[in-house]
Amino acid sequence: KAKCMYYLGCIQSNAGEYDAACVSLIQALRYAENTDGSLLKGMICTAISMAYSNNFDEEDELVYIKQAVYWFTQYGDNHYIDNARYLLALAYHHNRLYDEADSLYKMINPEQRFGQKALVGRAANEIIKDNPNPIRAVSLFKDAIRNPLGVSAYEKDPDIRDDGDEDFTAFPDIKALFVGERIQGDEAKIGRA
Repeated sequence: KAKCMYYLGCIQSNAGEYDAACVSLIQALRYAENTDGSLLKGMICTAISMAYSNNFDEEDELVYIKQAVYWFTQYGDNHYIDNARYLLALAYHHNRLYDEADSLYKMINPEQRFGQKALVGRAANEIIKDNPNPIRAVSLFKDAIRNPLGVSAYEKDPDIRDDGDEDFTAFPDIKALFVGERIQGDEAKIGRA
């Protein structure tokens, strides 16, 4: 039953039906509670967290991705643990807890699968934190581009890889270049890069 509800919730989430997905996925988690399936529990909690994130419910996103990290740690597979750590860092970012996000982003090996995304997350945090550091952000973006698992079109561009002095005078509001803005009702969601 847990797997059926999990798959239903994933289908609903993929269709943009996030409220229905949360109901199905939480039911799946209830069915999985009395099992030894830490991998399944981690996958369900991750899916719940992502559905909440897509529905702009950052607090519940954080609650469930923390549970996913716990379950994947119990399972013991580094791939799942790194993925959950990345998503937990992203949830901290969504909740404007930038120091917590950075500490998790730093735990992810830049040469591993989620390393490039972690570097981009750190760069975004450098731009939107209270004391922004655009020079550090650009450096982190360049590190992400150099990452061997990165986007190949950018890896080959010598202008992007140039480590020369950066001129930010052409960008009076550099924050606007890197920080996404999403509107839900009257409230702007800023920092959802």
